[in-house]
Amino acid sequence: MLKLVLCAAASASATIEWRGITATIKDRSILRAVGGQAKAGRLHAIMGPSGSGKTSLLSALSGTCDRRLKLSGDLRADGVAVDKVEGAYVRQQDVFYPYLTVRETLTFAATLRLGPDADVPTIVDSILMKTGLAKAADTIVGDDKIRGVSGGERKRLAIACELVDDPDVLFLDEPTSGLDSFAAQRVVASLRTLCDAGKTVVCVIHQPSGGVFAAFDDLTLLSEGECMYHGPICDLDARLRKEGFPRPRTAAPAEHAVETVSVNYGSPETEASSREVLAKLSDACKKAERPLPAATPAKTKATAKGPRRRPLAELRLLYQRARRDVSRAKAATAIKAAQQVMTALIYGGIYDLDDSQRSIQDRFGLLSLCVIGATNLAIASTIRAFPKEKTIVQRERSPRSGRPMYGALPYLFSKVAAELPLSVGLSCLFGGILYPLAKLGRTTRKFRRFLGLTALNSVAASALGLLVGAVAPSTDAALAMFPPIIVLMIIFNGSNISDESTPKPIKFLPKLSLVRWGFEGLAVNEFEGLEFKPFTQIGRPSLKTGADALTRLSFEDSTIKRTAVAQGAILGACYFQTYRVLKNARPRYATLKRATVVDDGIRWTADAEARLQKIPGFVRGRVRGAAEKYARENGITTITDEVFVALKPKK
Repeated sequence: MLKLVLCAAASASATIEWRGITATIKDRSILRAVGGQAKAGRLHAIMGPSGSGKTSLLSALSGTCDRRLKLSGDLRADGVAVDKVEGAYVRQQDVFYPYLTVRETLTFAATLRLGPDADVPTIVDSILMKTGLAKAADTIVGDDKIRGVSGGERKRLAIACELVDDPDVLFLDEPTSGLDSFAAQRVVASLRTLCDAGKTVVCVIHQPSGGVFAAFDDLTLLSEGECMYHGPICDLDARLRKEGFPRPRTAAPAEHAVETVSVNYGSPETEASSREVLAKLSDACKKAERPLPAATPAKTKATAKGPRRRPLAELRLLYQRARRDVSRAKAATAIKAAQQVMTALIYGGIYDLDDSQRSIQDRFGLLSLCVIGATNLAIASTIRAFPKEKTIVQRERSPRSGRPMYGALPYLFSKVAAELPLSVGLSCLFGGILYPLAKLGRTTRKFRRFLGLTALNSVAASALGLLVGAVAPSTDAALAMFPPIIVLMIIFNGSNISDESTPKPIKFLPKLSLVRWGFEGLAVNEFEGLEFKPFTQIGRPSLKTGADALTRLSFEDSTIKRTAVAQGAILGACYFQTYRVLKNARPRYATLKRATVVDDGIRWTADAEARLQKIPGFVRGRVRGAAEKYARENGITTITDEVFVALKPKK
């Protein structure tokens, strides 16, 4: 079990308390002085209308807020002042390797997160039982296109993967969204089991059914970034009734609560009325909020059970996962193989090469099509798949206990090693069919070099696609980047525009074109040693040898070695840059600036707090301190808007 006690990054703790959590971005307030508490053994829900700050509060507690946010407040973990609570965080989007089984996915997470001495099979079996996944343990996970486990089981698998190092605190962002009522209840039942085991579970829920809502113990109800209610769910109806908002008999408790704290923008009058309701509930919530005692000082530094495995061990585990995922994607592999076969048959059926003068241009055209087609397929297939896998990698490499599950370099090596045989095999399948059909250079030596060059081109194109997928923030963005890249490579393929005619600012582009180097290499290989029959028409110039044909495209000084080295250099550069992107892609989060909001029972109403926020930031702290000092000296426990104005604190 992970045990951390730190001032800056505190341990996953049984009891979490927070006061005055405020989040702003530029001039917009996301959270406004939100307070609350989550206890061990109790299932805690954060609920509210869309845009109320639910996920922002969850992220602020777990330390996963966007770094553009400015966070402040007082956060405690078992009484220790912290800037985040170390615990497991289950995101709303659950993405896995689709061809791995539930057990394999969970085993992989446990093996990498725990030390080599851990009894992984026993731990995995225990978690499968706790989360109700034992019956689906040997079913592939699947995704939107591949049939696998159900949506509810996939969500429970996301929870299970975060339980392998036995965290005391579990944060979940909308774990029931997108699920039917039965699946949602199964997920919440799993969370209930964790609470019964003494864990603290805090999750955002949106539009829960009556059964799901009743399973929770405590509720933080938000609206417009402010806390409208915090406490046991069993007291929610009584609190709303006390404030003048009784629940109709036909309304569900969760539905009534959210409707009560929602702003009606139908007209200026209804909006003003809604905001009066929010102000009333917010003031009542602040009055019921108890001050936090003095924080307990942290004495020990972070330690984590389970040393990180060595890079070679990580590489072996990652390769096993990648290889298993590739080998089980039989339908995808069959489609790719069919593409190669059909393309080769089309090319081979159209082109019938001989030693005539017309075959020179035909050869150039065929070789150019081979390279363009192979490059296009390799890049497109990679950039369609990798952004989704990158989401998994970034999640697994997010710092848990100050370290990722594995390094970027072992991951990249394992992926390349697992996919390389398939890429080379498909290229050889294409070349093996096309070469004899089109009657290309009829020597075994040329045939072998043709296969090698096409395979090298495909691997290099896949590396480029990997880089594009790593840089692009999404699959759509990667696909948008693809057409300009392939168009530029085709333009500078060596036959469409000469180096002399290339504009000076972009003279470097031909050297970066995989299509150019692939085409040049295949052309040198094909035309080497060839002789052609002259035209029968008298006076029409003819090219006698393959060397003459290469000279026409300025390839006379080129060699196969030169083109292979150039493609290898591009391949290596793409892999290196991909590694750098993956290494630096670990998310950076906003840091909570500690601010003791209430330390002696003095409270601020929402109106007074809003007036205080209008004061320039560089003097706001002194104004707050002066006002609270005056209040203490005069026995004032609540600073209202009227009291704050009357105090006229010196700036």
